[in-house]
Amino acid sequence: MVDNLWIQRSEGNGMAAQPPKSYNTKPSDHSGVQSNENRSTHRQVVSPTASDLAKDRLNGLAITRLREADQDVPGFVLVHGAMDRASSMRRLAKALAPFPVTIYDRRGYAGSLEKSGSVDAEDVSGRNHVEDLKLLVRERPTVVFGHSMGGTIALMMAAKSAPANLLGLVIFEAPLPAEPWWPSWLAKPKEFFAELDPAHVERRAEAFMRRMIGEENWRRLPSSTQASRRLEGFTMIKEGASLAGFESAFSTRAVTHPTTSSLGQFGSFRHRLGQLHMEKTINDLRSTCIVGSGHGAHLSHPRAVAELCVDLMAEVAPNFHAILAELHMSRRDDNC
Repeated sequence: MVDNLWIQRSEGNGMAAQPPKSYNTKPSDHSGVQSNENRSTHRQVVSPTASDLAKDRLNGLAITRLREADQDVPGFVLVHGAMDRASSMRRLAKALAPFPVTIYDRRGYAGSLEKSGSVDAEDVSGRNHVEDLKLLVRERPTVVFGHSMGGTIALMMAAKSAPANLLGLVIFEAPLPAEPWWPSWLAKPKEFFAELDPAHVERRAEAFMRRMIGEENWRRLPSSTQASRRLEGFTMIKEGASLAGFESAFSTRAVTHPTTSSLGQFGSFRHRLGQLHMEKTINDLRSTCIVGSGHGAHLSHPRAVAELCVDLMAEVAPNFHAILAELHMSRRDDNC
């Protein structure tokens, strides 16, 4: 199924009205072509033409790499938001074929939490999330896509300590909780150092999940899944408190890499405020809106989000079309 929708774009400061760009139901001349992927449960050394899926761990993270290629081939790193996991990025990762894509469970979530067994507040601080992302970006020239809090982490990295391999950012409804005008947030800075009652943590985690996925979807989850999500409430509160604190504060004016910031058509008031702020402060910004989308655009409209990512890659990656042609040829040969 494809996303039959519009992507509305505005250039420069302010939400200036522009003719909406039609999202084509057929791949554009630089859009991805999905390939069949031979899934592997371990990291392996592969040729640039292989289209496998490899899993491994770096810095204690559970990482999944799709379509590995030489280190000089540009690719994407996808960063999930609060109370989420890498698996939610699978549709988007597949839509980004034939480019190499890395997805990972951030500290304190899913496979990364299972690996560590437990986390403390410092483990899931904004600083450590940024360091994890930098390690992944250093692997190849990279455009980072960050959803929600994942976008906040990507912006923080770009503003404070961007690695040389960073080509650009695509962010979707990234909160800016360290800004004094940000209307509401899931944790207060003082909670980073506070002792938290486990029952209170679990209640907040469950309330967050019910808001995000809806009451009916929450009730459908197996009890084991509900229990694991409640346990992740500690991460949600501590990382949220860290990103709202002064140590994580950053100026969006310091983001100098080419950036696309997008909203869903049904974006909240606070996310619209954030979008306007970034339009005024990030010099090299493309402002877009995905029509028909709510907050979970990577799930509901993965091909539209992929188009934004590939459009930016086409701008920032040297020899983009030659690389794309080679990747298409490699994937085709690999699937013969």
